[in-house]
Amino acid sequence: MIQTQKSKLGGFLTSLNGWLYIWLLGTPILLLASILTSNADSAYLAFGVQLPWLILTMVLGSLWTLRASSYTPHR
Repeated sequence: MIQTQKSKLGGFLTSLNGWLYIWLLGTPILLLASILTSNADSAYLAFGVQLPWLILTMVLGSLWTLRASSYTPHR
């Protein structure tokens, strides 16, 4: 019982790490995109750049969470 709780917590922490890595990789890209689009129609372009990235982040994070939750160490 306690072992199951511990492995669930480990999977949760692993999924949090996955989200963190994705956001850390994505933040410079978003910053660069907003800098590049600041002299054009910035609201439209920033939304057009950030919305697909947000969707991609959600998909990647969900896949990472699924991979982390399906991982069970065999002892």
